[in-house]
Amino acid sequence: MAKPPEPPLQALIAALQQRQPTSIIKALIDLGTNPPATPARPARGKPPPVQARADAPAALPPELGALRDGLSPGEVPASRAAIWDWALVALLGYLAYRLLAG
Repeated sequence: MAKPPEPPLQALIAALQQRQPTSIIKALIDLGTNPPATPARPARGKPPPVQARADAPAALPPELGALRDGLSPGEVPASRAAIWDWALVALLGYLAYRLLAG
């Protein structure tokens, strides 16, 4: 069976049901100064210790040649299709000019 809420919670619930903003604020302030008792959480056990890897790190696959090109891990090499990016920007600029110029 559920136990009834504590007094600060009862005041907040009553204020919310009556839709009185000043009472709600007062109840929230009371709730902040007198927080309800929270049940203690059970202590968790320690995680198992992390074992160090005995083997050496694997070599990079040949398709990850970007690391050899002076790029940082995770950095994407520049695309060779940059001309199409500029062509698209030019097209959108032209269309915006035509739209605004009328």
